Amino acid sequence: MRIINIDAIRSRDGGWEWNDWRYVNSVEFPKELLKKTNRSVLKWFRDNNLLSEFSGGKISVEDDDVNIVIKQKSNGRPLWAIELERT
Repeated sequence: MRIINIDAIRSRDGGWEWNDWRYVNSVEFPKELLKKTNRSVLKWFRDNNLLSEFSGGKISVEDDDVNIVIKQKSNGRPLWAIELERT
């Protein structure tokens, strides 16, 4: 499963819009981890140096039906996404 790095900008309504995004070709997310906890997903991101060790308790995971989105808890800004392969 492909990883997407998100450049988000604030929208007028206070939410976030994906301004730009890029696929991270150096790593691929293991599909079997999606069946585990959000903590397992975040651990994988930290183990692959996509999140800092200091991000604990500051990040959330959300399924938007297209991607699994990794967001900052404080403001909801999307940082990363896992592209889902739904059929």
